[in-house]
Amino acid sequence: SDRIILSSTHKIKGLQAPKVFVLADTYLRREKDEERNLWFIAITRTQRELVLIGKPGKPEQKPPREEYEV
Repeated sequence: SDRIILSSTHKIKGLQAPKVFVLADTYLRREKDEERNLWFIAITRTQRELVLIGKPGKPEQKPPREEYEV
């Protein structure tokens, strides 16, 4: 059955879903390891499709640009 799960990144650790929506402004570009780790957890929860949701035109608030192999 289809269902929607709303969760924090901390609570979704270890789980996956076919389609994941991430509020990109949540993960601001910072030099903190914890912020990068949470970003990695958020983007690797998807099995097929990752959708980043954010406001266009705010380049200073883009998520980290590191490349991750999913």
